[in-house]
Amino acid sequence: MRIKNSYVMKKRSSGFHGVVRQLSLMLVAFLFFTVSGFSQSYPFPQNYQYPNGLVYKGTSVQTTIQGLYNSWLATYYTEGTIGGDQCARIKFVQSGESGTNSVSEGIAYGMLIMVYMDNSTNKTQDKFDRLWRYYKKNSNSNGVMNWKVNAFTGQVTAGAGNANGATDAELDAAQALLLAHKQWGSAGSIKYLDEAKTLTNAIWNTEVNQAQKLLKPGDAFDDYKNPCYFITNAMQLFADVEASQNWTTHDWASVIANSYSLMEKTANASTGLIPDWCYADGSYISGIKDSKFESFFGYDAVRIPWRLAHAYAWYGDAKHLKAKTPCR
Repeated sequence: MRIKNSYVMKKRSSGFHGVVRQLSLMLVAFLFFTVSGFSQSYPFPQNYQYPNGLVYKGTSVQTTIQGLYNSWLATYYTEGTIGGDQCARIKFVQSGESGTNSVSEGIAYGMLIMVYMDNSTNKTQDKFDRLWRYYKKNSNSNGVMNWKVNAFTGQVTAGAGNANGATDAELDAAQALLLAHKQWGSAGSIKYLDEAKTLTNAIWNTEVNQAQKLLKPGDAFDDYKNPCYFITNAMQLFADVEASQNWTTHDWASVIANSYSLMEKTANASTGLIPDWCYADGSYISGIKDSKFESFFGYDAVRIPWRLAHAYAWYGDAKHLKAKTPCR
């Protein structure tokens, strides 16, 4: 699928400095959409070359991506039921986690993977729908998924910090729903466009600090900021769809601008690397707070180059160039 932002047919200026411009986007499959029109399906692979950035092509790349998908699916994807509804989840596996639990980011990543990898062989729509049902079955009263949940019980995993949302999961799930509307339409049992509208409203109402016009890390937490949650291409997509569909519009432009500004403030002067966590004014956290919040370049921040490259490939925004060079 191709990306050229024709929900509102607004061309954004190009320009990108540093290594991010040269990123050969390994997640090629994650960049094969347009955000224009809803009439066609786009089976993997599409091999669309964006005006911005570089995309690897060729059968060897396609074969590699398909192989990675097959391995990921066999290892992490599992199906079950909650309250009689057919669901699926992505197993959360790391040190101390055997896969009994799932986290909201994993569900949202799974949704993105399914919508991009669909073709006559992979047949991923049913898997996407099952993952979305799992997301909803494990959502809190704000309509966002609790961060860590237990298998197919519909219950939050015991432990502090497991309840309530993680904002990056919501942004990924919402953009996945919009892309699902593009890929499959909304005439089936799940109205993807309506679900996306509901979720983007929930994000705006519960996961945006309205005074700062910055994303909160979750609907129930805002002590620190996590720059890797600043998924600017998703927020621009929300703005474009809101305008084109005549929905209530939100000031995503300010949130995007403030996101880049904060990343620029926090970028290391020597390396350009942006930390996992920081304060809203861009200052660093001293030491490690609550055994997890710190201003180092770690497993959270490592996603930032991918997010920035994704935003550049879709929109080619020339603003905030210094913030978009985290790997000088």
